[in-house]
Amino acid sequence: MSPYVSGIPALDAEGRLVGERDAGAQTRAVLGGIRSVVEAGGGTMADIAYVTIFLSDMAHYAAMTWSTGSSSPVSRRLAGASSVAW
Repeated sequence: MSPYVSGIPALDAEGRLVGERDAGAQTRAVLGGIRSVVEAGGGTMADIAYVTIFLSDMAHYAAMTWSTGSSSPVSRRLAGASSVAW
C-alpha cells in the first residue's frame, strides 16, 4: 500500500497562517502536519518517497529548509505559485 499525503498548509490548530512572510517557519509547520498524518497512518518521515513544494516566490527557496529526519535525501519537485499564502 502506498499512502499519499496532499494539501498540508502552513496553518496552526485554529486555522491561522503560521510564520507570515517566513518561508522557514511555514516549512516547519507543513512538515509538522505531514509528520502527524504519516504517523497516524503508522508510517514515519523516512517512508516519504518524494514531495512537491509550492513557493509563492522562487526567491524564498534559500529560506525554505527541508529535513525529513531521514538519512537519505528525499526527491523534491519545486514549483513557483503566486497564489500560495505568504
